[in-house]
Amino acid sequence: MKDHADPILSSYQTDGRYVSEEVAAAISACAKKWPGMPVRAMEGLIAHGEDAVGAILRYISQDLERQGTLSYWLIVVLGELRSPAAVEILSSIMCRSETPIPAVAALEALAKVGEPALPELRRIASMSIDTTARLFAYSAIGYIDAEEAHRFLLARLKEDARLVDIIAYALTCHPRGDELDAIRELLPQCTGKQRRELEDAIEQLVAREPTDLPIERNWRLRYRNLPQYDWAPDMSVPAIAAITLKYSAPEASPSPEEEVVLKDPVTKDHTETDMRCNRCGTPVQATTGIPVCAEQERVIFLSQLDKLRSWKRDGYADTFDVLEGLDHEDWHLRTGHGKNATAALVPMLPEADRKRLEEVEIGRRTLLFLIERGAGTLAEGFEALKLVAPSLRAQPPVSRFIVPASVMDMLLSQGIDAPPLADLRKRPHLRHEAGGGESARATRAKIGPNQQCPCGSGKKFKKCCRDAAG
Repeated sequence: MKDHADPILSSYQTDGRYVSEEVAAAISACAKKWPGMPVRAMEGLIAHGEDAVGAILRYISQDLERQGTLSYWLIVVLGELRSPAAVEILSSIMCRSETPIPAVAALEALAKVGEPALPELRRIASMSIDTTARLFAYSAIGYIDAEEAHRFLLARLKEDARLVDIIAYALTCHPRGDELDAIRELLPQCTGKQRRELEDAIEQLVAREPTDLPIERNWRLRYRNLPQYDWAPDMSVPAIAAITLKYSAPEASPSPEEEVVLKDPVTKDHTETDMRCNRCGTPVQATTGIPVCAEQERVIFLSQLDKLRSWKRDGYADTFDVLEGLDHEDWHLRTGHGKNATAALVPMLPEADRKRLEEVEIGRRTLLFLIERGAGTLAEGFEALKLVAPSLRAQPPVSRFIVPASVMDMLLSQGIDAPPLADLRKRPHLRHEAGGGESARATRAKIGPNQQCPCGSGKKFKKCCRDAAG
């Protein structure tokens, strides 16, 4: 066994055979802590299929026994392998409420396992005294497209009053037609956040709009740690609900007077939120992955092409290698002055470092945009980016100019002025400049709550940046 293979794996056998050095080395690479996401090592384990499952389970079991930091990447790999053999360990991780990020990865992995995971998920949802564990179990059950899962959620809707909002969300994932009336019946009993969530669920079911399921996203992007979340992955609905549950007090039941004034969600006013560039007043879109106005669109596009050429000249070929390099640079820029890498501390960095972080962020957004379109190499990235060129909005010729720092700050700096954990649904690139006043608000383009968010996340506007847009 080579030195880079973890000693835990050196004596482990699967079906009478020693784990190959290739599998052992890939597990060791995935077990490394931040910075970086070992995409190629994870792909290698997934390619080995069931041959890698036993070794991964052995490693995670050792982690649990010694109460070490769980390997987030190995949990993600188990989800992609979809092995029923992993249900027990994944359920154990999901119920560890003190580790929310691995817990959410575990619940999504269980949902990918599918129906073989339902008995254990039902047991947790029905019997666990831990509210967060039940919340995660309901979410995983909702992600599974099975009649058994649907019937169970309908029954629990009337039995678990503490979590009716998350059960309603779970029922919208794979609707079958009988959940709408069941949710409506509970509406008069709810108030505050629970009522708002039920109203959103009813509105979505009436409009027959599909739910954005995190398990259907490209795992290479879904689980990547991002700087605006202080190097954590994008927060899903269960993750946000778990954090809200942890830090908020239970809401009181509505009084009869309050029930009278509450509106029917089906007839409520669907006021659209509008958003335009503060500087020029034209609509903001993310045609190439970076939300900008028409005046800046081609400038950014040419800048993205130039970055691809620069990375190629530097000897890069793999998009993930470039992305890892950018993540490392971002990390070290944030920590190079004796400070933590949190987004809140970025404004305290020297101006040169802040500007470099902006450039790093443009590069990261470009690569994530290209990877989402299947570009695994820079050569494929060139082709994917060129395919977008015809869709760039027509605009008058633009004279030479430097992209204003205020626009860069508003649209491109994910890490600068990022929202606190308690306000996870906001996005800094939707922040409006101080002093914009009524003229800025009056010029924003109308975006419906159920339209795709212009930030490029792929989510609906109401589930992404609506709160930040005001």
